[in-house]
Amino acid sequence: MFRFINAFKLYYEKQRDYFEKEKQKMKTGVQKLFEAAEQVQEITQELVAKEKNMALANMEAAKV
Repeated sequence: MFRFINAFKLYYEKQRDYFEKEKQKMKTGVQKLFEAAEQVQEITQELVAKEKNMALANMEAAKV
């Protein structure tokens, strides 16, 4: 009887460790996704500003 209980405890501990590691991987992955989303937003804002500057430069070049 005790062998079964000890085997179950060992199995439970291994499974718990496994899922804790998987949980940490998921947290890290989600954090990286949020960081990437922030970077995309920043780059998009920079692109909009550069497109405006480019449009102005094209208008100036067309005047010459």
